Amino acid sequence: MAYGLECYDASGNPVLRVTDRITRYGGQFDTGTTAGSMTIPMFGGGTPWFTVRDIDPFSGASIPASVSISGNVISWTFAASSSYPNRSVRVTYGVY
Repeated sequence: MAYGLECYDASGNPVLRVTDRITRYGGQFDTGTTAGSMTIPMFGGGTPWFTVRDIDPFSGASIPASVSISGNVISWTFAASSSYPNRSVRVTYGVY
């Protein structure tokens, strides 16, 4: 006999099966206004994801950080050719 978990909505449609991948929240941080990187150990245990949110979207003419992932390292940079000041963003990350 097979064992597992399956959940269904009121109409009988499956909404969760044991083979589904569920998102796991890892944390969040603010980038600040200088480029940098951070090693996130949990990225080795799944597929990493992140979202970026402006801390102050009404701050006027400034350039937000650009965020990327490579392996288990999350990095942020700013446009070097810009004459506008850098703007910190809030990064939320995890794995699924």
